[in-house]
Amino acid sequence: MPIVLIGRKAIAQAIGVGYNTIPHLAEKEGLPAWQDGGRGIWKALPDDLTQWLRRRRRRSRTVRRTSPTSRSSGRAS
Repeated sequence: MPIVLIGRKAIAQAIGVGYNTIPHLAEKEGLPAWQDGGRGIWKALPDDLTQWLRRRRRRSRTVRRTSPTSRSSGRAS
């Protein structure tokens, strides 16, 4: 595994999203990726991305468990 992922496409591929979402995820969702000096090529550390994905997975499991289910809505699929 590389020491650092370079470019939005490499980062996006590593986390399974489209490359155009990287700036949004970094700004709004805490994705641990950066641009040197706030501009230029995006970079991220693979271990940081793994930890970020694990936090998001835990958070989504918690939300899913506490959210009411709508399986018995009475509507046919």
